Amino acid sequence: MKLKEKRNGWRCLIQKTEGKLKLWSGNKTVFQQDLGKLRAELIKYLPEETCLDGELVHNRTKTIKEKLVVWDVLIYRGREVMDKSLRERRNLLEEIFPKNTQHIEVAEWFITDKKVVYLRAVEEEGKEGVVLKRLDSKYLWSERKCRETPYWIKVIK
Repeated sequence: MKLKEKRNGWRCLIQKTEGKLKLWSGNKTVFQQDLGKLRAELIKYLPEETCLDGELVHNRTKTIKEKLVVWDVLIYRGREVMDKSLRERRNLLEEIFPKNTQHIEVAEWFITDKKVVYLRAVEEEGKEGVVLKRLDSKYLWSERKCRETPYWIKVIK
């Protein structure tokens, strides 16, 4: 299993079509905030007809900061990739974004065991929790909420 940190922020889906970006929350609310520097980086690096899943980080304030942590890719250059394995989708994300972007971070993942996952989720300050995903898992879409699956496990404080 791969583990990724769950940040404190707003779930965010990001789509680029015809050079324009749309950012919206899990409950379909479009983010209207300027987020100029973040949007500029997304326009620069995100390929056309691509849709990502991630989180706008806010560091426990009510103001959205210009920081996006990207977890997954749903559509890549007009092709749905949700049926590809997590490993394959992760490789696509790493191709899209260079490591030195200022406002976009591809979520850090690492292989670990269950005891380490639990300790990391409950002991670290400033973290909301962790999400475990099997490397061979597909992306399971749900418009309403993060879909429960035997392949993804969310551990929250």
